[in-house]
Amino acid sequence: MNDERGQARSSTLEDLIDKQDIQEVILRYVHGVDRLDWELVRDCYWPDAVDDHGAFRGDPEGFIEWGRCLKASTVSTTHQVSPSLIVLDGDHAQVETYCLAFHRQEIDRGARDAVMGVRYADRFERRGGQWRILERTAIWDWLRVDDVAVPADEEWSFGPDHVRGSRGVHDMIHALAIKLHAHAPSAVLASETGDV
Repeated sequence: MNDERGQARSSTLEDLIDKQDIQEVILRYVHGVDRLDWELVRDCYWPDAVDDHGAFRGDPEGFIEWGRCLKASTVSTTHQVSPSLIVLDGDHAQVETYCLAFHRQEIDRGARDAVMGVRYADRFERRGGQWRILERTAIWDWLRVDDVAVPADEEWSFGPDHVRGSRGVHDMIHALAIKLHAHAPSAVLASETGDV
């Protein structure tokens, strides 16, 4: 009886670890998209994966190139994801993740906010102990678009004492990562002065 209970706990613990690994891939994906870290996005997919975002359907390299072009007219994005519903089946998993995607876009007449209700319907596969996306379909549930009254470059009203996010390597989170990996307090200063 104790042996059966121990095996059940071991299996449950392994399932929880697998689910956490999958959830972290999804979090790395949205972080990569929002911070324009395309290497991080690439690492979320298997090379033979297929992504279907509606306007784009293809492999990870094509998706990244499409994303780069799409983000050119986008001032900022924030993708907020829910905890995922994950069904494990050996080395495969069916995953559904709700996402609220906020896009601030530059357009001819100023700026607009596009807010989208999206669900990522994913098939993950584990290879060599690592989970990645093998198939992704973006399911678009709703869209709201609003014109922004104040131009994007004039809207910051919090003042200079607030840390403002940016896209790419100059965002504060990269300085924090450098500090954590280097275990040196000077890493943040170096990143702020552009010496990194």
